[in-house]
Amino acid sequence: IKIMNLEIQKELLKQNYQAIDIIKDGITNKLLKSEPYIIGDYYGKMACKFIKESNQKQYITKTDLTGIYHVQVKFKDQYIDLYTGESEACIGTRIMRLIKQASGDNRDDETHSAGELLYNKFTRYGRQDLWLHNLRVRFLQVRDIFDVLGLTSFPYHNLFDKEYLTLVDTDLKLLLQTLEQGVIDRLAPIGNRQAQRMMDQKRFSNNIKLFEELCQMVNTQTANNLKVKELQH
Repeated sequence: IKIMNLEIQKELLKQNYQAIDIIKDGITNKLLKSEPYIIGDYYGKMACKFIKESNQKQYITKTDLTGIYHVQVKFKDQYIDLYTGESEACIGTRIMRLIKQASGDNRDDETHSAGELLYNKFTRYGRQDLWLHNLRVRFLQVRDIFDVLGLTSFPYHNLFDKEYLTLVDTDLKLLLQTLEQGVIDRLAPIGNRQAQRMMDQKRFSNNIKLFEELCQMVNTQTANNLKVKELQH
């Protein structure tokens, strides 16, 4: 098959934004209904153990999970939306990067906005316990995403004939980034920098309110609590 050029694919996704919006709704709902996993064994070789919240005897250690993931902090039986991301290589690696940053163990070239937030609010005051065991991750693998897309395709008229772009054949990175942005717009996670349009103001306010309550459990006054990053020699 002749692969359609990337710029044309981008253009087609833009032109068909209404159809794409419905798909983004579907992806977001499916992601929120998916099983939340507890992140176990943090310091593996860039792979972590995802333990089912509902049945902690079951876990996944696959290093090749690809798709869209959503990280939440569980607090008072509610879930604070912290961060949404995508990976076409390994979701586990992305989660590890967040955790390393939040623990203060990252190298300077690895930054993660949600990890930074957790480090600044909790870890530097010696309170990583407030997030460490309460992180939850939900994810949709690429095949789950393809289930939602089904056979959706968009026509493209070139000079001579009509071609179709089937969504499952779209460039994977482009597809994941498009859907990731849709989830971010809908859930307004507090650790994402690229929340462009807030579609759910109520959800965002609730995320902020719960997060502030969690932050109030930290005593920021005691100097000896302050975990100072040691100077790297």
